[in-house]
Amino acid sequence: SKKSDEIYSAVGRALTIFSGIENQVCTLFTIAVRNSHSNQAAAAYWAVTSFDARLRMVSAALRVSLKSDHQTFKKWNAVVVPNLSSLNTIRNKLAHGTVVGFRYSTLKNPELRNGTYFCPYYWVRGSVSGDVLPQQHPVTKVVWHDPRPEERLEAHQIIKHAEQFLAAEIKLTNFCKEVRQAMRKPEFDAPQRAKRPHPKSENSRPRSRNPKGP
Repeated sequence: SKKSDEIYSAVGRALTIFSGIENQVCTLFTIAVRNSHSNQAAAAYWAVTSFDARLRMVSAALRVSLKSDHQTFKKWNAVVVPNLSSLNTIRNKLAHGTVVGFRYSTLKNPELRNGTYFCPYYWVRGSVSGDVLPQQHPVTKVVWHDPRPEERLEAHQIIKHAEQFLAAEIKLTNFCKEVRQAMRKPEFDAPQRAKRPHPKSENSRPRSRNPKGP
């Protein structure tokens, strides 16, 4: 149906936008380990499948690179991480939910009702009352209560979540710039080794034991 197609499209768009957040977290990790062009660091990041574990990887790297009392690190811990974790919870619901069609009437409201919604996976799997009607078999059923889950989503609500993801990606991009700028300060520069004179430099030439006179 048109409504189910709209939901599928909204879910796909939201999940695709969230992948941009994951890419920015990867960028932040490579910055934190002091090599923003490190394919090895990026490969290590993507080898970890848990988003929460990836956030802990970034936290561990930033704690060493910026120190735990640095203002940017405090911002990461107090603001950025909680926000990303909350958005990841929404992302997981979208990734593991399903589209369900309903046709039902209740004893209190005998008028036939129908609708198509995106439902959380745990609600569908946990329902054993028979109130959920598969979309491909829209059989009318009289039930004692409204069978639709409270956490159901419609397309316009999913689109709002996608907008949240996009806003978070932009903020995270700016935060990456903030971290990179903080790590350019002198107190975070890696210690430089003393340069040795080149073997062919003027000071390193061996002196002749029998210098010739003029």
